[in-house]
Amino acid sequence: MQKKAFSVGANNFDVYTVLQDNEFSKDFGITREEIEKVITDFGVEESKEEIKQWYDGYTIGKTEGIYNPWSIINYLKKKELMPYWVNTSSNDIIKLILKNSTTVKEKIERLLRDEAIEVYVEQETVIVGIEKNEDNIWGLLVGTGYLKVVETVDVTNGIYKVKITNNEIKHLFQSIVRDWFKNKVIGNDLNSILKDLVTLKLDEFEEKFRILVEQMFSYMDVGVNTAENFYHAFVLGMLVRTKRQLYYKFKP
Repeated sequence: MQKKAFSVGANNFDVYTVLQDNEFSKDFGITREEIEKVITDFGVEESKEEIKQWYDGYTIGKTEGIYNPWSIINYLKKKELMPYWVNTSSNDIIKLILKNSTTVKEKIERLLRDEAIEVYVEQETVIVGIEKNEDNIWGLLVGTGYLKVVETVDVTNGIYKVKITNNEIKHLFQSIVRDWFKNKVIGNDLNSILKDLVTLKLDEFEEKFRILVEQMFSYMDVGVNTAENFYHAFVLGMLVRTKRQLYYKFKP
């Protein structure tokens, strides 16, 4: 007797989006109520505000104040405020879309200044060719937790204001910007220039910066379609490096 094989597949799924659906919103991450008990049980009450700044900020549906469970678990083991999640996950696609997008770098600069930016968020993100469609980029960043919605501008047309989720995610964005500056020649010259800026040696800063622009920047290097993108990356690199210069100059 010949047996017939049947294939059974799953279909007709319900999709629960990050922005609008609430049915399972408290099942992702650690809620505010749960974190209160956690920090008490582990005796880290004195670090409550720092923990919030580093690992809080996620919102699912209408549930706000969700903490990253992986980061919290690692913090409780090591008692160090570090970027645990972003250092263990693959961020290659995030780096790709931020590097290749022709318009997104200016917005990243504003985000790193802790500003909220107004963007269109596509909830059903299409991954294929995502770096060519800025609308898909913001939808992916919101859906995966790299950005958080802080204000609904126009829900019908999908317009929201977003910010970087927390310090852990900001660390990732800063590291991506630093990766754009791996050229050691530019990096060394830039360190010297920014040192003059931080120490208010403005005449020296102006002269060195002029020379750097004349010697290092080439229209032929950056290309007709990516010139503005290149300069946004350069400004972002200056901002990130300046922050580090200020940290070490005024470190207690």
